[in-house]
Amino acid sequence: MESMTNEAQTELSKYKIVQKGQNKVFEVPNFLVGDFGRDALKEYNALVKADFKGNGALNVLSLNGNVVIGSNPYSVVLMNKVLKQAGLRAPTPAELEQILRNDTLNLRDIYEDTALVLRTGSTPNEYLAKNLEKQVKQRGMRFSAEFPLMIPLAYLELENDADSPSGLRFRLTENSQLIEAPQLAGSKDYKKFSNTDENGLPIFDSNGNRTNYTRESGLSRLCLDRNLDLYSRYGVGNLAVSGDNGRVVLVRDAVASAPKKAK
Repeated sequence: MESMTNEAQTELSKYKIVQKGQNKVFEVPNFLVGDFGRDALKEYNALVKADFKGNGALNVLSLNGNVVIGSNPYSVVLMNKVLKQAGLRAPTPAELEQILRNDTLNLRDIYEDTALVLRTGSTPNEYLAKNLEKQVKQRGMRFSAEFPLMIPLAYLELENDADSPSGLRFRLTENSQLIEAPQLAGSKDYKKFSNTDENGLPIFDSNGNRTNYTRESGLSRLCLDRNLDLYSRYGVGNLAVSGDNGRVVLVRDAVASAPKKAK
């Protein structure tokens, strides 16, 4: 299968996407399930082979019965490129929290990758941290161990990089969000919360029923874990790790769906 240069020819263009509850074809928010999930996975695997030389960090998604399983930040970013053809993408942390509040999908006993957390340009994941640090500073943003940046996966892109330990790197786009996230500093490790703010970040409460797991430095992934806790404590090498209880959640892409501005 050729790389996706002609969006109109992708398998996903045949689907009618509707909001959940309208009982039509493929409803969102949703997981990668059914015929849509199979077709999306087929296009994803073709893209991995054609454009990323079968990179092992991307070969982490598979079909288990009716649902696509597995997740790491690399795979979510690349799957977003596939989903864009249908006007979909993975949710931001705030959107995933809204799905959780509305009980639109059952998110227990699974995990979802939603963002990267950039604390310092050092370990863990130093190479990628320094690369993102350079991009972030070009946009006039600053961050530190006590004032990290949360970067949702929703509007990142992926590039080959022979010098990167994974052979990959993340690239900011014009739509990328850089969200100040002091709640994800190492000093906030193991703090309790029940609710989140407009960015999907914890509102701390000593009586909360959820836990915020963080670390001190470097670059890590942010997951909503199987117990509905926020987890950004992963260390070196863990950006590529994927488990069978990982899922990619799908929502409408407001940017892709917006009418084009007249030139």
